[in-house]
Amino acid sequence: MLNNSLIEILRTLNKEEIKKFEELVESPYFNKKTGVRKLFKIIRKYYPGFKSERLRKENIWKLLFPEKNYNYGVIKNLIYDLHKLLEKFLELTNYEKKKSEHSFNLIEAFYHKNLDNAFEKNLKTYEETLTNRKIDENYFGDLLKLESLKQEHRVFNRRVQENIKSFSLGIEYLFSDFLIQYFRINFNIIILKNDFKSSETDLRLIEYFINYISKHDFRFKGILLLYYYAFMMIQSSNDTFFFKLKDLALQYCDKLGQIEKFNIFTALTNFCVIKSMSGEDKFENEEFELYKIIIEKKAFTPYENGYINYLTYYNIARLASKLKQ
Repeated sequence: MLNNSLIEILRTLNKEEIKKFEELVESPYFNKKTGVRKLFKIIRKYYPGFKSERLRKENIWKLLFPEKNYNYGVIKNLIYDLHKLLEKFLELTNYEKKKSEHSFNLIEAFYHKNLDNAFEKNLKTYEETLTNRKIDENYFGDLLKLESLKQEHRVFNRRVQENIKSFSLGIEYLFSDFLIQYFRINFNIIILKNDFKSSETDLRLIEYFINYISKHDFRFKGILLLYYYAFMMIQSSNDTFFFKLKDLALQYCDKLGQIEKFNIFTALTNFCVIKSMSGEDKFENEEFELYKIIIEKKAFTPYENGYINYLTYYNIARLASKLKQ
């Protein structure tokens, strides 16, 4: 049979995707090899299952080169080339979903081509779009990447005064990105292990960041405190951090992206479950109030327009029954 990984990937493509992949294979920009085009036309006939003895290499060779003796090296190379095209298709398909990257890459291209007018015009539009975007795991990283490009452009054009201000913004974005990523790493470890604690060195590092932030007029100070309280709540099991986080979560909920919203409220409800299990009954009511907010804000899933997880549904129903709500 053909390369298993090639067939495995092809089976995951829907009708629209298989059609688009065929267009990529036929495009001379991506593929100039006639043999690869012919190979895909033969294989495509067996979509969607790709289960047939006719997909053996020897059988495909007879259709590709009926007058030539079988050559394992040639057919292997053709399959390899088709596999690389399929990987390129997946890469491009995934890239198409990340629209913010399209704009940044275009701005970067204008910069490298020294097209200053086009650079400045598109930069302004992209910056407005980015700052109004919901805050997700890439939000501050994207702002930092953009600020770094702006700094390069200003250094090249000797715009020193503007760059000093830009440097300050870059520091804010760097700290913000660090706190979000650090919280996510810890949160994921806790979900898996349920007993992870950061080292004293890590905690001192976080405290340093927060002290630095508190002394400066950061535009996203509230968001940063939200992640700080989430991290400290997980680490310390301190009620104070829970209530501070809950307040900020309600305040900034509509500015958070779907995954971030889900993670923050999941951390809050998990805290309530742990406290309730240790005998602090008041947290059952806190948990139930959080579930009301979670349903209202659609924070029960990490996916846009996703469904509620069965375990979350069970917990809500169980708690509602217990509280006679």
